[in-house]
Amino acid sequence: MRRLLAAVGVVGALTACGSDFEDETLVVDLRILAAKAEPPEVFVELGPSRAGLPFFTIASDPQSVRVSVLVVDPRVGPLDDARVSFEVWACLAEGPIGCGSGGAASRGDDEGGGSTRASTTFPVAKGEGSLESLVFDFEPTAEQLNVFLTEDPYGGFGGLYVQVDFTLKMASGETVRGAKIISYQTALITRREGEPPPPERRTNQNPRLSSLRVDEAIVTPFDPFPLGGSTRPLRVEPVFEASLEVETYPVITFPDREGRAPGWQQLEERLSFNFFATAGRFDEDDVDTRRPTGSARELSVNYEPPRAPTAQDAIWVVTHDDRGGTTWVKWSLSQGAGGRASSGQ
Repeated sequence: MRRLLAAVGVVGALTACGSDFEDETLVVDLRILAAKAEPPEVFVELGPSRAGLPFFTIASDPQSVRVSVLVVDPRVGPLDDARVSFEVWACLAEGPIGCGSGGAASRGDDEGGGSTRASTTFPVAKGEGSLESLVFDFEPTAEQLNVFLTEDPYGGFGGLYVQVDFTLKMASGETVRGAKIISYQTALITRREGEPPPPERRTNQNPRLSSLRVDEAIVTPFDPFPLGGSTRPLRVEPVFEASLEVETYPVITFPDREGRAPGWQQLEERLSFNFFATAGRFDEDDVDTRRPTGSARELSVNYEPPRAPTAQDAIWVVTHDDRGGTTWVKWSLSQGAGGRASSGQ
C-alpha cells in the first residue's frame, strides 16, 4: 500500500507544474489537470519463476489500457489551433522522475539536472490530439512487464507499478509534461495459517462524481452550473454514493518480525477532489474523505464566481481514489451557453 501511495503522488508532482502563480485552483495557461486510465488497475496472469525473477513471471500480454489526459489552455480560443502533439514513454515507477527517451535512460528535470534513473524505458505512443481530447492506448507486452519486474526492488511483491510519462506540445511550440501510474496486480491473495480466507479481489474502478451540491441546489453532470448572476461566494460540495465509490479491497501484507509468511488485510479507499477554474476562485484546491480521529472531514469548498464569465470560462472537479483511479467533470460558466457540463467519467 505504501508503494502505491508513493506512485500515485508522482502524477501530481509532474502535472501540477505548468504555471507560475500561487493559486493552484486558477487555470490561466497550458496545464495538465488530470490523467485517467481505463481500467486503472489490471490483473495479470502469472507464470513460473525464472532467473532474475524469483517470485513469478507475467505469462501473457495484459489487456490494453486507454489513457485520457485533461490538458487545457484558456488562452486558446474556438478559432485557434488547439492541436496537441504527444510522445509517450513507459518505465518502472520510481518516484518523481521522468522516464527518459528510451533504453537504459537517465532523465532529470527539464533543464537536464536533478534525479536520474537507470531503469529501462520503452516507447509507447506518438501522435496528435487536441485540448481536452487527448487519448492514447498503453499496450505493453508480457516481456516488457517482466523487464520491469527484474528492475523492481520488491520483485512485484504487492504489485507492479508502471509509469506512463508523456510530453505534450502545442502548435505554438509550448510544452508540458505529465505522468500516469498503471497498476498491475494478481487476483491471488495469500493468507497466514489461522487467518480467515480473504474476500475476492476485484480490479479497481475509476470513481464517479454523481453531482455537486451548490448551496442548496443539486447539480448533476448534465445540469447547468447555477451562477444565477451573483458574485457572492457559493458553497460547493462533491456528492457521491459512498457505498459504490469508496471501495474496500484486500492487500498482501509483508512477513512479520517473527518470520511468519505474508498475510492479508482489508483497506478502504480514500477519495479526494481537486477544484480548478479559469475565472473566479476556490478557497481550497483539494478535499478528501479521510476522517481525522474524533471529527468528520468537511468536503465543501467556497467558490467566488467571476462578475462576467466569458463563453470559454469553466470549472473542473477532478475525483481521485488512492489506488490510481481518476475521473473529472467540467461545467461551463457561460450563462449564454447554458452552463452545461461535459464529463471525463
